[in-house]
Parts: sequence; C-alpha cells; structure tokens
Amino acid sequence: MRMQWVARVVPLCLFLVILAILAVLPGRMRAQNETVKQFWVQLRSRPQFQGLESITDHAARGQFVFDELHRHAADSQQNVVSLLESRGVQYRSFWISNAVLVSADQETADLLSTLPDVESVTPDEPIVLSDPPAPEALSAAVTDTVEWNVAETHAREVWTNFGATGRGVVVGVIDTGFAFHPALTAKYRGNLGNGQFNHNYNWYDATPTHQCALTPCDPNGHGTHVTGTILGSDGSYIIGVAPDAKFISCRGLDANGVAAPADILKCMEWFLAPTDLNGANPNPALRPSIINNSWGGGRYPAFDRAVDAWRAAGILPVFAAGNSGSSCSSIQWPGAYSGALAVGALSYGGGPEGFSLLIASFSSRGPVPNVADLYKPDVVAGGQNVTSSWINNSYRTISGTSMAAPAVSGVAALLYSAAPQWATHPDSTANLLRKTAFHINSADCASAWSAPNGYPNCVYGFGEIDAYMAVQEGLRTVP
Repeated sequence: MRMQWVARVVPLCLFLVILAILAVLPGRMRAQNETVKQFWVQLRSRPQFQGLESITDHAARGQFVFDELHRHAADSQQNVVSLLESRGVQYRSFWISNAVLVSADQETADLLSTLPDVESVTPDEPIVLSDPPAPEALSAAVTDTVEWNVAETHAREVWTNFGATGRGVVVGVIDTGFAFHPALTAKYRGNLGNGQFNHNYNWYDATPTHQCALTPCDPNGHGTHVTGTILGSDGSYIIGVAPDAKFISCRGLDANGVAAPADILKCMEWFLAPTDLNGANPNPALRPSIINNSWGGGRYPAFDRAVDAWRAAGILPVFAAGNSGSSCSSIQWPGAYSGALAVGALSYGGGPEGFSLLIASFSSRGPVPNVADLYKPDVVAGGQNVTSSWINNSYRTISGTSMAAPAVSGVAALLYSAAPQWATHPDSTANLLRKTAFHINSADCASAWSAPNGYPNCVYGFGEIDAYMAVQEGLRTVP
C-alpha cells in the first residue's frame, strides 16, 4: 500500500513543481529582457545646518557641513536604499545632494517614485560642452601684453591701486582637466617647486577611464583655456585676471567634452572635501573659495542641492550661462539656479580697443521659466575671441560663455585677495559683484517682472563685471 501511495504522490508533486516553474519563468524572462537604464532619485529632505552662521573658522565650517551632509544623506536615504537592495539593483549614493543614481528597470523607477521620501525620479543624460567656433591656434606668448578680456574687467587697476593679484586665494575648476603650461604650472597648488609635485588634494580625475588618475592632464584643451583666464600669466604676458591665485582641478568631462552627471557630482563632492588620489581621507579644510564651472546642461535637482552645499561651506559657485543665445529663456542649468552666479558673454567688437558692450550672439539669456524676480545671467564679461592657454604649451582663441565665466571667477579672487573677510560669504560676494557691475540696459527678452529702469535684465543681468569697483566697495564695507 505504501509503495502504491508513493507511486501516486511523487508524480503529482513533480507536476506541481513543473507548474510552479512555468508560472515563474515568464516573469523571470520578462525581468531578464527588461531594459535596464540609469536614473536619478532625488530625496525630498534637505539638511538644515543649524548653528552654521556662528562658525567662522574656515576648516571648522567645512567639516561641519561635510559631517552634516553625510549624516543627513545616510538617515534620509534608508527607505530608498532598502528597496534597492531588496531588488538587487546597482546604485550609488551622493551625500552632497542627497541623491541616488540607480541602474534598474522601469518597474523599480515606478516603485521609487511612490515613496514619500522621494521628490523626483529623473532620467540620466550626458552633459556636452557646446562652445561655438573652432579654436584658432597661436604658437607662443605675446610679450608685454594683457589680454583684452582681462583688461576689460579693470583688473589692472586693482593690481596697481590695491596691490591685490589673487595671492592667498584658491580657485577650483571643474572641466576637462588641465595641461602643465608656462602660464599655469606655477599657479597649481600641487606644485612644490624644483620640479616636485604633490597631486593629493589638488587633483582628481572623476571620469570613468581614470586616464589621468595619477597625474593631471587635459586631452581636450578646454579646461586649460578656462584655467588660464582665471589666473594665467607667462612672464609679462597676462591672460588671467588674478595671476597670483592658486588653483586645484577636478576632471569631470572627458576628451570629447562630454560628462555623465555622476562624474560632475563626484567633482562637486571632491571640491567640498578634497581627497588623496585614491579618493580617500577627505579634508574639507583644503576646499577652494571659488569654483568655476564652464559647463552646463540638464536640470538635475542634484546639481542645485550641490550648489547649496557649496554655499553653506563658504564656496562661491560661478557658472557659464550657456551658448544658446538665439532665443530668450535659453539660460542653461545649473547657471539658471538662483544660488549660482551665471555669466553671459560680451562680444569682441574689433574697434580701437577690440571690444564692445554688446552681448555676444551666442550668449544664453533669460528669463528663467516660471521664476519671478530672477534675472539671468547675473553678470557678463568678455567671451568672444578670448585667447588663453592651450595644450602643448600653446595658446588658442575661442569663444563662449565658458570663456566669460572664468573672468568673473578671477574677479572674485581679486576681491578675496584684497578683502579676505568676504571669502566665507558667497551670497554676499555674489550680491557685491552684481551691485558693482557696469549696468547695461536692454528691453530684449522682457517679461512681466522686468525691472522698470532697464536693469537688471535677462540679457546682461546686472551688467559687465568690474573688478575695480568690486574691490573698492569690498574694502569699504563688510559682508
């Protein structure tokens, strides 16, 4: 009897097991065939930084912000991380912006969007440099010359009248990297002298190939050009606004001028707390006072949050306005964000001084859609036919708001050099640079909230940056 019972039950069990496998198999096949994509999960919660204003010490302020960002991200991301780990998907958390980059299927994205902790779920798309014309090659430095775009900021008057040349100020640059160059090498903070360098805390390659992980490089040239406009000088040939400032650099864009948003965010984290070459042992005390961003594209809330974190840590964020100036409301993000200082480009007029107070045709304009009383760009500077350092120890002339933004970063470095008390007050600094700009009226790209006196406006913002007026006012007032 027992053998007959077993003979009947075993086939039945096998049949049920087969049915169960068949029932599960289509779902597994669908899961395997489901398209895996990358997307950003932005958490709703923001750090509060209570007591931050009472911290005036540079190192202590940076450490406080760094610690609070880490704590807050770990606490508020718990539900998101639990869901992701339960589904076995890949993800990377970013503490600077309380955001998570996820590689998963649409079903996971839909589940995440239902969580009350989640503010948004955004597709991941690349950022591409879009400077207008091709560069013109120049072989060597021109003696005893201050480039026109530098002179137009009135930087020379600051050097002469106030003795401020950027000394004591560190500027960060997120770009394609930098090449060692006669106009730049002495200004690199990692240069110890006598041919010795220490790249720890001074250089980081965030791109996936890590092509330049151990030694700085720039396979593109854009970052070398931008850095030169901030502080470059080669003997008596001056291409930079603040020639005695120092710089550190993070390579967030590849040789083609393309970046994944995650690589930019890695740079944003690195600048708030620079690390050694292995990405370890972060030290917020070594962060820069100003960060130049001659890139833009894609409205990612994570970038806005990172800019907020920089400002909390006392860092001034300077951004290019973009090169889509054929239409209004073309201002690019993150420059369009209220916390960023966005810079438009003035044209090269070809007159006796080679300059005009006309906006460059490519320079992006406001207004920022659906945001009242926000004028973008904030200020403008020379950005057409700008000559600066290039790879292979050469110089090149290129155009773009990418070329205008570093002039403003250089002006901020002059202000901090002359009046160091401003260096921990990025919001006050931005207001001072706006207030002391040479106002240029425009009725173009007008909107319901345009200023009645013609400025600020959505073409020139508050006007052309003026280093002399900014430093003079900075020495006369306190932030």
